[in-house]
Amino acid sequence: FLTGRVTAQSDVRDDGSAPIVTVQGLQSRLVPLRATAAADGTFRVGPLQPGRYLVRCSQSPFLPAEAWAEVAAGGAAEVALALRAGRTLEARVVGPGGGPVAGARLSLSGRAEDGTFVFRSPTTEALAALDRRGLAPVGRLLPIGELGVLEGPLPPIPPRPFAWLEEEPAAGDAPPAGSTVTETSAGPDVRGAGPSGPKTENGELRTAPLTTDASGTVSIAGLPPGRYTVRAAHADFAPLAQEVVVPEEPATTSVVLPLTEGCTLTGTVRDGDGNPVSGAGVRILSGLMDPLVWQTDEAGAFTARHLPPHVVLYVQAAGHLTADLEQDLAGTPCASTVEIGLVRLGGRIAGRVIDGRRFPIRGARVRAEPASGTVRWAAQGATTAADGTFRLATPTTGEVRLVAAHPDYVDATVIAEAGEQVDVVLEPGVVVRGSVVDEVGEPLAATVVLRRDGREMATAVA
Repeated sequence: FLTGRVTAQSDVRDDGSAPIVTVQGLQSRLVPLRATAAADGTFRVGPLQPGRYLVRCSQSPFLPAEAWAEVAAGGAAEVALALRAGRTLEARVVGPGGGPVAGARLSLSGRAEDGTFVFRSPTTEALAALDRRGLAPVGRLLPIGELGVLEGPLPPIPPRPFAWLEEEPAAGDAPPAGSTVTETSAGPDVRGAGPSGPKTENGELRTAPLTTDASGTVSIAGLPPGRYTVRAAHADFAPLAQEVVVPEEPATTSVVLPLTEGCTLTGTVRDGDGNPVSGAGVRILSGLMDPLVWQTDEAGAFTARHLPPHVVLYVQAAGHLTADLEQDLAGTPCASTVEIGLVRLGGRIAGRVIDGRRFPIRGARVRAEPASGTVRWAAQGATTAADGTFRLATPTTGEVRLVAAHPDYVDATVIAEAGEQVDVVLEPGVVVRGSVVDEVGEPLAATVVLRRDGREMATAVA
């Protein structure tokens, strides 16, 4: 058995939920066990197999507490977990006129001062809410794939456990998405403000996790001090990423996240003969937002709105190579038009990757990409077989750049014609080891770049 007690910093008020204790065994693939601490903070888990366990406790707004415990056969182990206060980030999302934006979804990622990676999103908050509702069964640790009986009755599943994920407008809440609200004497309201959440069983309004309410605010509690990137996304505005520093003091840090209308991209997709391609899939990527997907109409056209200033496009159509291009949309007005040409698929390029003694190299990665020209298509990749051979799809005609790479060899590049049989020769590489220190000999975290004749050969992080 494993017993223990959870204590919390007395000058901090918790959210009213009971502390959740998680026990993870080091034995092969054991299912984590979750338990709820009693009102006095005590908990008891077992029976457990002998071994070493990681015991973790979480409760908002405290930082998680961890401790290791060794459980002997027929014995019991005791742990003490102390919860200390985390910091709180109060974010307010506003639109171009300074009015609040309701329904904006936030996420936070970055490193705490102790180097721990922190990630918070609506999904992680929803999963944490399931734990607090007792949906994780409390019973014996069972190896994955082994059948068994959990101890005691399972906790009841509350009504509508995923209610916060439903798009139900609540009475008296913000107007639904797509609505237009005029400016009032109290200040400009923002178009497209979404619902703040459905009602609970007792009629109380509840906001979705990490989603702004009618006042445009959201609170992220239980953060360790550190430097983070906060991202805000809303269907009616361009996504935003903003750096935020959460210090040790004060306990609460406030930040304003201003959203803009964003940029508009209009494009036309054509084949090699200049004819429009209908039904082509256009995928738009940016580090600030989730991927967006459109299909071209009968004229091969598409229009995407509320985009960040820099995006990457991938365009796919049957019988053609995927086109990829980067597009800068910055300007006044923030709009751009792009013509995308697709290259017809029909060529093949094959060959071998060998060493200087002409022995085949197995497991080398070979990439085919455009050698030159204004028409771009996404690189095609393959891995060499045991005899060093590879085969790649290419355009019907034209030059192709082949890049071969293997961890034990130096990368090599070859220019070849579509349809040609190519041998790519790799030379053995060397391993460079070293350390980065400051002027007094203390180690430093740094990025090391190895160049040869001005060309970057390798990159490593110290």
